[in-house]
Order: sequence, then structure tokens, then C-alpha cells
Amino acid sequence: YIQRDPLDLGLALYLKYFVSKHYYSNDLRTIGQYIRLYQSIMDYWMTMFSSQIMVISYEELIKAPSKVIHQLFDFLNII
Repeated sequence: YIQRDPLDLGLALYLKYFVSKHYYSNDLRTIGQYIRLYQSIMDYWMTMFSSQIMVISYEELIKAPSKVIHQLFDFLNII
């Protein structure tokens, strides 16, 4: 799964206009609650299946997409 800096993620959600019903994105406090909930859910799944879940840094993906995609392919045994 992709991890992104929570502050960057929250601000991006807050500044994005969603056409459909994403009411949580209109309030920074609510966005923070959703991000913390998401993080706790992913922490649980990582404890259960850590060897089957690849953690990708969003920032690293943006900085070096070819490198990260190659790592993903290696993880999935595609290459």
C-alpha cells in the first residue's frame, strides 16, 4: 500500500473539490480522524500479513517512479 505524509495527505484532501459525497474532506479535524483510522487499520493488517504487503512511500514514488515500480514488480515476482 502507499503511505503518504499525513499532513500532505490531509491538505491535499482539504484542497480537492470532490463532486460526489466526500463531506469529510471539508473539515481538517475530520480528515485527521479518517487518516488516523486508516493508519490504525493498516497497522493491524501489517501485523497480520506484513510479508504479503509492500509499503510504498508516496514521496519516493513521485521522486523515483522507475525505481519504485521496479521494486514493486520484484515484490510481486513479475520480473
